[in-house]
Amino acid sequence: MIPKRQCTIRPNATNLLHNVEGKNLDCSSADDSHTPVPMINPEHEKHIRRAFLEVLVLCMCAVIPLLLSLMDNFRPQADAPGQWFQRSGAVMTVIAMFAQFKAEGIDAMIAGGAFSESWQANRKYKRRQLLAAGLSLALVVIGTVIRGYGDLLFPRHHTG
Repeated sequence: MIPKRQCTIRPNATNLLHNVEGKNLDCSSADDSHTPVPMINPEHEKHIRRAFLEVLVLCMCAVIPLLLSLMDNFRPQADAPGQWFQRSGAVMTVIAMFAQFKAEGIDAMIAGGAFSESWQANRKYKRRQLLAAGLSLALVVIGTVIRGYGDLLFPRHHTG
C-alpha cells in the first residue's frame, strides 16, 4: 500500500511548496522511496478486457464453420465434402479478419501516450495483444489456404 502524503504548515523550511494563501507546506511522507504507480482507469481496463474477450470469441467462431463442414449432417449429400470444407475456409477468413481488426483496435487502446496510466496499460496488456493479433492472423492465413486448396485434401469421386 502506498502511504498517503501528509502536508503540514512549516514556515521557512527548505524544499517547500507554497499554497495560494502564501503559507509554506512541507509535503513529505514517512517513506519517500516509493513513487506512486499510476493506476489504469478501471473503466478503460474493463473496455480492454471486453475487447480481448471479443477477439477470443471471434477466433472460436472462425473455427466452427470448418468443423461443421466436416460433419455429414450439416452439408447436402449431393455435394462433395471437399467443396464444403473449401467454402468453410472463406467463412473462416472473414470471421478471422474481424478478430484481426478487433485485435488491432486493442493495440490502439493500450498505446502509450502522454499519460503514464496509458503506458501502464501498454506494459500490462501488450503481450496479450500480440498473442490475440497473432492468433487471428494465423486463422486468416489458414482460412485463406483452406479456401484455395481445401478440396485437395479430399479424394475426388469420378462418375462415369
